[in-house]
Amino acid sequence: MIQILKYALYAVLAFSLFSCQTVSKITGNEKIDGAGPVISKEIAINQLEEIDISNSWEVKLIKSSTSKVIIKTHQNIIDLSEITTDKNMFKISFQEQIGEVDQKTIEIHYTQHLESIDLSATANLSADDEVSLDQLDIDLSSASKLKLKVRTKSLSIETSSSSTADLQIQSNKLEIDASSGSRVTAKINGKSITAEASSGSSIKLNGSATILKSSTSSGSEINAADLNVKKIIASASSGSSQKLFPLKSLDAKASSGSSIKYLNTPDQIKISKSSGGSVKSQ
Repeated sequence: MIQILKYALYAVLAFSLFSCQTVSKITGNEKIDGAGPVISKEIAINQLEEIDISNSWEVKLIKSSTSKVIIKTHQNIIDLSEITTDKNMFKISFQEQIGEVDQKTIEIHYTQHLESIDLSATANLSADDEVSLDQLDIDLSSASKLKLKVRTKSLSIETSSSSTADLQIQSNKLEIDASSGSRVTAKINGKSITAEASSGSSIKLNGSATILKSSTSSGSEINAADLNVKKIIASASSGSSQKLFPLKSLDAKASSGSSIKYLNTPDQIKISKSSGGSVKSQ
């Protein structure tokens, strides 16, 4: 009887161990280390318009006359990566978690056709030189990071899930949407700016602009105290806060314990407050 109980116990332990290993693989908890020497893989792309990168790659943007991508890492990491180059897009992802590697970098040689950058899962992108394009859409999530100097007619940037963006911008039209603890810092020379922050995110702006439309909610923050703006239309709610520097006019609405502070008194001021919201000069 004792022997039977021992065998039963061994069977339960073996099954439990197998189950844990299986769950680890299914949930993506198993880490894959780089094996062998670092190699370089070059991919030619006819007309690169979209970039979509995840899984902690270090990415460098390089201005070029032709589009191509150079991946530098271990052979097994390249083999296990899902790489898509269809429809003028470069996309790379990795189903498992990546462990120890000697190098994991991507050089993206882009032309004037680049329109979209999407980073997630701690991917990190930067450029040594100014990125000059007609239009650019940027989407950051899951602790990804971006550092760029950008000159464009129209720029849209969306950040979420603790991602961060550090930007120098010259643009006629700029749209910023930050949420879920993400952070955007930007030095701006622009005309029209729309900035929205929610869910504990923060946006810090400095420079100059013609018009700013700012909106904050849910404990978020916009600090534009060093952004000189001719006309500002601001709305704050749910414990959020804003600091602004209006030159000519300010239209401010604050509600639900939020606050708007302005560091310069413009010629025209319109203020609306409710439910414990405050609007005052500082």
